[in-house]
Amino acid sequence: MATNTTLPTTTEPSVDASTVYIQNCLTCHNDSGEGGTGADLRQSVLGLAEITTVIVEGRGKLMPGWGDILTPAEIEAVALYVQTLQE
Repeated sequence: MATNTTLPTTTEPSVDASTVYIQNCLTCHNDSGEGGTGADLRQSVLGLAEITTVIVEGRGKLMPGWGDILTPAEIEAVALYVQTLQE
């Protein structure tokens, strides 16, 4: 007997990571992540999980947490984007 399996679907549209970065991160980290008032993301040695944690929780007074502002998809997209900036 065959079973009818329904795969979960998401209604959230795909996220443009560069747009999320421009709208939320560029002010402190500049165009290509070179830093300014925020850290130089190109020099980061953090892995994806650590980047995600920093985005969600922030870093005290150095950086606000974005976990209550960005959607989970936006957080994942911008974390992956930040990882591509690392040298």
